[in-house]
Amino acid sequence: MPVIDVTTFDFSAQQTREHTPKALTASVCNNTAGAVLHVGILCQEQWIDVFPLEFALASGEIQTLSVTLLPHKATGVLPRNAEITVYGQYLMVSQGEITDLPADIELPINIILPQSLCPHCSRPLPDSAVECRQCGERLRSCPVCGTSNSWLVRVCRANSSHVLRPDPDWTTSPGGSSSRSLALTRPLQPRLSRSWSVPQFPNPHSDRRLEWCAPIAAFGMVLCSAIDPITGRASAYAFDISNGSELWEFELPGGQGIYPDQGSLSVDEETGTLYAATLGGAVLGVDSIRGTLLWTIAHPDPIYAAPLVSQVALVIALTNRLVFLNKSTGEQISSILLNSSITGGICADSVAVYAACSDNSVSAVSLDSRSVLWRIETSGRVRAPLIVGDGTLFVSTADGVVFAVSTVTGDTLWKKQIATKSIAAAAALSVDGLMYVPADDGIIHVIDAKTGNMVRSPRVSTAPLRCAPVVSARTVFIGSDDGCIYAMDDEYHVDRIYETSPGTRISTAGIAIYGTVIGFTATDGTLYVLQSN
Repeated sequence: MPVIDVTTFDFSAQQTREHTPKALTASVCNNTAGAVLHVGILCQEQWIDVFPLEFALASGEIQTLSVTLLPHKATGVLPRNAEITVYGQYLMVSQGEITDLPADIELPINIILPQSLCPHCSRPLPDSAVECRQCGERLRSCPVCGTSNSWLVRVCRANSSHVLRPDPDWTTSPGGSSSRSLALTRPLQPRLSRSWSVPQFPNPHSDRRLEWCAPIAAFGMVLCSAIDPITGRASAYAFDISNGSELWEFELPGGQGIYPDQGSLSVDEETGTLYAATLGGAVLGVDSIRGTLLWTIAHPDPIYAAPLVSQVALVIALTNRLVFLNKSTGEQISSILLNSSITGGICADSVAVYAACSDNSVSAVSLDSRSVLWRIETSGRVRAPLIVGDGTLFVSTADGVVFAVSTVTGDTLWKKQIATKSIAAAAALSVDGLMYVPADDGIIHVIDAKTGNMVRSPRVSTAPLRCAPVVSARTVFIGSDDGCIYAMDDEYHVDRIYETSPGTRISTAGIAIYGTVIGFTATDGTLYVLQSN
């Protein structure tokens, strides 16, 4: 029985333009004198190409079968070991030449697939494994070559041309990144429908509703935290973004949990570590794939803002100081005392952390030296989280003024009275240089981020806009205090695209976006995940 062994076959080379599919061979020989061997091949797998499928061999002739594996034609993950059946029938060349012909042949050729190994611990995996039982690694099969990969990776470990996750992770809310200004280029259609929610229906009793923080979305998961007023427990959760199935639950210490409505988790894209900072002063590092504790430390002060993942440290905003922690161990590196209590959420670029304080000031603190680089005064109290992009820090105040400040010098580049009412939520930047500022007047104010010039001021709702918007290409998604999600297109037309429970408010810390999925929480105690249609 001829065997085609493909345990060392390079599946990853199949779909790259630089490589042609590699053919493997088996030979069929007619060793019977005076008889012709007619051969037909049966192959029921679409991802296996056999040539030739039919042939005839005279006595002593040999035919080589060429087998090419085309995993891109497989539906879902690569199939299990397969089998090609070779049928053969001997026929006499002339009457009476052979008195006893050999029996018909039915011969299998085995296609033996490579054994899949865990990308983390290298132990063998059973077919279609979604998790390694030995180390807990969560697995995703490459849609091109079938190789098992960790959920953390963006490209296949067998071939970097095979992209597993093309969309950026939304690592913290608001804003999606440490700069609070992640600009997405992928266009997302504003037609949304509910994909799933937790719970499925809001609790009719307001005093029994879960108190969610803002969600984040990374590695194909939605990560969020909630305080349960009935049990007094607080937990962080990971859900499969495609169907809402719970992957793990991790109970947070003390029961106080993460600041509802305005707080958020954060995640490090490089290591997959999830960070949580609670109202009880606890800071934790959790494995986002397994939901297991890596480290924890305690602070005496409550923590309201999400931990900030910078390039060199994890930054925590306590009452009136910034604390820099080792991202791997939680060990404190240093801290710096500011003039007064921190109000707006902190943000960071590659050079500094920026924090607004209750004395109407904004400070830039070096990530390298942990010293104050500059400090400026604002016209009013800063409630909205700061955002930074392209060397400019944007500061929105409670008196409706927006400042653009040079991150290098602290000089004011421009200052504009944008709204007549307070700005309480983070603004959003688009890839084409526009800034979208939500305000308590129910208007989304569109300004040129370079000059501060007003472009448009379309009304979104009669209710205040205290939810940070997100921009996908040229579509802006906005949450309102009336419990609705709105979409504004590139011609500044605003449509209400989703409505939650009556009397509900969309959480202030904002919306998370990942690929074609949008997630947010509301004061009706529900985590919503919507799918673009």
